Amino acid sequence: MVMWVIFLVISVGAIGFLIFTNWWMPRFVDPPIACSEEAKICPDGTAVGRTGADCEFVDCPKVTEQTKVKVYFNNTQFNPNALDCGKVYPLDREIPKTTAVAKASLESLFAGPTEVEKNQGYTSFFSPATKDILKSVKIIGGVAYVDLKDMRQIIPNASASCGSAEFLSEINTTLKQFSTIKQVIVAIEGQPSTFYEWIQIGCSAENNFCDEKPFKGSGYTEVEAKSLIESRSQETILAIKNQDAKRLSELVDSDRGVRFSPYSNVDVKNNLVFSPAMIANFFTDKKVYNWGSFDGSGAPINLTPSDYYNRFIYNVDFVTAPQVSYNRILGEGNIINNQLEVYPNAIIVEYYFPGFDPQYEGMDWTSLRLVFETKAGVWYLVGVVHGQWTI
Repeated sequence: MVMWVIFLVISVGAIGFLIFTNWWMPRFVDPPIACSEEAKICPDGTAVGRTGADCEFVDCPKVTEQTKVKVYFNNTQFNPNALDCGKVYPLDREIPKTTAVAKASLESLFAGPTEVEKNQGYTSFFSPATKDILKSVKIIGGVAYVDLKDMRQIIPNASASCGSAEFLSEINTTLKQFSTIKQVIVAIEGQPSTFYEWIQIGCSAENNFCDEKPFKGSGYTEVEAKSLIESRSQETILAIKNQDAKRLSELVDSDRGVRFSPYSNVDVKNNLVFSPAMIANFFTDKKVYNWGSFDGSGAPINLTPSDYYNRFIYNVDFVTAPQVSYNRILGEGNIINNQLEVYPNAIIVEYYFPGFDPQYEGMDWTSLRLVFETKAGVWYLVGVVHGQWTI
């Protein structure tokens, strides 16, 4: 009898549970939301649908703005049997938008042809094994100085006569797609003589390939330049920040004065040069000067010294700049940077902000470059160069 009672209680409980879970409880639970099946086309061409309680569209994938450039390789279909060793052919590449397009183009070149491109006949000494060989590229007076890591063990055949022609042509043609570049000189670990001896061209007074100075600024390494000028530069940047005209005038070369350049291209004919006496009155001088022309519009830069200071000297707090370099240019744009050409014996200190608003992806960089030259063993300020991205 007891067993029957237990069995009956269990049976009734089980039936009650089934009724509760399958009929009663669903009455108090919201039914699943069925969003419409429409799709939104994203900028990159992909589609996203609606989801969630409010049926909102899923966020589109983040798209990095791209820039189109060309890289140049040999092609066995277009140039069978390598009848012309220096003949190269263009390939379109898309790279993330950058202010340093020459550097980005070389990096794309040095990665070599893709498998698809190889199947189309494109060949090169460059490959994934060489994708990181670029150390730096700087453009001075229309000449691109390309410094490479020592890659001779990776691509030994590039030193042969035909190989060297192909190697140089791919680099030269890729860089000369940019109108500001007229000549290319290459070095290995800062030594152009090492490179040109390796490819069996060599150096001579006629070609002037083996001048190391453009690769090293004034001839000092960055470490050497920093040890020589860091204290003087810090004193100068603080005088500029504090608008201490008296101290700043004492730091300026008494014979050469200091030249003010509103952009990275130093115009020796039109940029203003102030004497120490003029610097002593810099922040009280109410005269309007013509400092050059605005980039893009070409309108004259007619400003008082104080207004020029706010726009083209201390437009941000450069004392707190996240990056400081010595004889190494950090801010690169599409304007010819000729500072090392104009000041071949100088040490250039750059106070650099790589950008402020992420949406501009570094296009809003700015820098202040202080140019020092030595006289009787003392380093004096001879140039103040404003840097920014230009049109």
